[in-house]
Amino acid sequence: MSTLYFLAFFLFIYSTNGSIFAETIQITSPTLPNPSTDGSLFSERLQNTNVTAPNPDLIFFNRVPKVGSTMMMNLLRRLSIRNGFAFFQDAAHPGMQARLNCAQEADLTHLLCQLPKQPPSVYIKHVAMVNFTRGGVGGCNHVVYINMVRDPVERMISWYYYIRLNGTRNFAARMKKAHQKEDDTWLQRREERCLGRAMENVDKYYSVVGVLEELDLSLEVFESYIPLVFAGARETYFKDKDTMVSINKNLEKPSTPKEIKQFVRDELGNEVKFYEFCKQRLYRQAKFARQMVS
Repeated sequence: MSTLYFLAFFLFIYSTNGSIFAETIQITSPTLPNPSTDGSLFSERLQNTNVTAPNPDLIFFNRVPKVGSTMMMNLLRRLSIRNGFAFFQDAAHPGMQARLNCAQEADLTHLLCQLPKQPPSVYIKHVAMVNFTRGGVGGCNHVVYINMVRDPVERMISWYYYIRLNGTRNFAARMKKAHQKEDDTWLQRREERCLGRAMENVDKYYSVVGVLEELDLSLEVFESYIPLVFAGARETYFKDKDTMVSINKNLEKPSTPKEIKQFVRDELGNEVKFYEFCKQRLYRQAKFARQMVS
């Protein structure tokens, strides 16, 4: 019982802090959509939802923690052998930054633009969205952004048990840090313009944002929109599923009562809206891809 009480307390702190979602809300564009609360933000604004560059130089997967990104990373590693593209992974390490300043972003951009092209390279890193055109950095003009999302409540539960189980982390210190107020006012959870920027970035820059709860459909869309990289993704995944999903899987995670999940979900207004937005966009992409085939 004490574990469940502490879990509820942990989830409430993170739901009112927003810091773990910083990587999905990086401001890059001056214009804003107007998200509503009546469901109209899911209207089909674009008939063709494919923003994938025709001849990409780089596939950039700025992965978010605890959304199935480790599974996707291992799938891409296998697909690099199958489809003959270069695969690069920036190893996670203590103290790594998710949000880069302009100088750090320019350094990373310069590095990535030196990677092999045609076929494109795939680069994976825990980092906020990187603007490859800011500052006039050349040599990497056709970048395809991809990512994954997960039900916000399930993601937070997974994160809780992950940091609790992982002996290399100071759990108490991380909890204290999570409760500290961020200086960046644009990270405020109830700030509607942050939600608008996040949704706009997805629509404008991201070829595909997969949904963990819709993995089969996500892989279908990845295959359709980025065949150079994802050809054979579903076949490869289901062939090696047992080995790919067991990595980083917490076998000691107990079930969480529905009332605790609902308590947290009620506090996650913008996170839930963003998740539903990505899911509806994925459905539209799948519909469009199937129309093109038929």
